[in-house]
Amino acid sequence: YPALLPTVHIKLALNFHLPVYIIGGFRRPDKRIEMYVSDPIEMLTETGDADRVLVNAEIVLQKIEEYIRIYPAQWNMSIPVWPDITI
Repeated sequence: YPALLPTVHIKLALNFHLPVYIIGGFRRPDKRIEMYVSDPIEMLTETGDADRVLVNAEIVLQKIEEYIRIYPAQWNMSIPVWPDITI
């Protein structure tokens, strides 16, 4: 489903010329927690202002998707992404 996601981290990285890092963790089958930190994701600045945030957000989301695929049942968003869907 389409979702509105926060992009303030992308806007800050662009404004301050900083990379974005993805940091997280998951519980392995042996019950141990494995933490991960991505390589720095440099922000692309060649696109126009309107597209710059979207292009960079999608790049970061693609990397996040790689981590979610490792243990898809363990991901969490702290805000409602799809408020119309109840579990």
